[in-house]
Amino acid sequence: MAKGKTKVIQIEPKEQSVSKELVNHLDTKLVPELLIIDPERVKEKILTTFSPVFTKLSEWKDKVNSIEVNNEDDKEGMQMARESRLFIKNTRVDLEKIVLAEINDVKSRMQPLMNEQLLWKDVLDFCKSMMKNIETIADDKEKYVIKLKEERKKLLVAQRMEKAKQYEGFMPFRPDISYLSDEEFESDLVFGKLAFEKDQEDKLKLEKERKENEEKAAKLQIINDRMSKISSLGMTFDDGFYKYLDVCNISVEQIGKITDEEFDFYIKSFDKKIGAYKTEQFEKEKEREEGRRKELLRRANLFLDVAIKIDGIYYSPGGDQQPSFIMSHDDLYKLSENMLMNIVADHNKTCEQNRFRRAEELQALAEKKEKEDTERLTKIAQLKLQQEQERESLELKRKQDEEKALQAKAPDKEKLKILSDLIHGLKTKDVPGDKEMNTELGKKISNNVYDLLGKVVRYIDENVVNL
Repeated sequence: MAKGKTKVIQIEPKEQSVSKELVNHLDTKLVPELLIIDPERVKEKILTTFSPVFTKLSEWKDKVNSIEVNNEDDKEGMQMARESRLFIKNTRVDLEKIVLAEINDVKSRMQPLMNEQLLWKDVLDFCKSMMKNIETIADDKEKYVIKLKEERKKLLVAQRMEKAKQYEGFMPFRPDISYLSDEEFESDLVFGKLAFEKDQEDKLKLEKERKENEEKAAKLQIINDRMSKISSLGMTFDDGFYKYLDVCNISVEQIGKITDEEFDFYIKSFDKKIGAYKTEQFEKEKEREEGRRKELLRRANLFLDVAIKIDGIYYSPGGDQQPSFIMSHDDLYKLSENMLMNIVADHNKTCEQNRFRRAEELQALAEKKEKEDTERLTKIAQLKLQQEQERESLELKRKQDEEKALQAKAPDKEKLKILSDLIHGLKTKDVPGDKEMNTELGKKISNNVYDLLGKVVRYIDENVVNL
């Protein structure tokens, strides 16, 4: 094959055989659920574009598989593998350009055409995968010598790393030991061995020093632990001794010399003595505190209207007034009896004045409340009376409305009977008659009215039977 640009297969629409593998792949992708405008057109175009490649794939694969490269002198075989790889690669690149042009064209259309784009891309990836597999086979055969050299290099490095394993970290730094001559590598081994042996000597010396220091630290730790236990009892250090007042003491020198059994005996003895002393002091303090408490209570009770709180005594006037601070317990306890009585006298005088003033205020408030209650109750009674009258009025109106409704619903015969009763009632009621009239004309009119009312009643009664 001539040197220069590697020829590629011509990819253009024309009648030729179609790959069954490509058709099957398309059929799995072109399902009815996939929205593609004119799927048959798309299928035909894809088959036309990819068919020249797919029809040659088996041929290319067989050709590459037929190339045998078994030794580093087989230059012709490696060259054939190279030319095959480049031919397939260039064909793949040209195919990508064609498909990418189709994809860009699809992208420029409306959204429904995006599925077509995806299909093009899927088929391209499918084809590329098959082609790259063949390329990889060809590339392995093309680079036979390079890989053989790499394997030899890896083997040499592994052998040298195994020899230098025990001197790891002591060998001279080499980015790549495969390029060293055997003499250079042996020299590095000697250097690493000497450095390793020197390191081991230094480690032995450091280990010895470490053990000595650990022994010293252990002894010091024992002393520190003993001093901590002594300090936990409340004993304090002073001038070379640990002491607890005049109850007990022990020197620092003695702490470091005695055995553990002796130290435990001292600790128990000190703990017992200090405990007995604390118990004695506690009882004394309790007695003092009780006496102080009783005295504070006595003094606080001298004050009128006083509340005893945790931080002192407070003046509590009562009502909605907040207690006001008088003095702390310590200040109250420290007062002399004379000063105490003077303060109590002034305070109690003020309290009595405040009590009298509060009594007057309470009386005024009570009178005011009584007046307000009376006015409120009067208003409530008036409101209830008004509500009752309104209720009775509403009830009367309701009954009248019900009667009217019943009348409206009654038949004509009943309505006329009611009218007759009403007119008859006018005659029987205590209304002015002819005897009550003062003039003859009045008497005449009155008699005529009664006659007319009687006629109306008779007219209704006579005719209502016909209804």
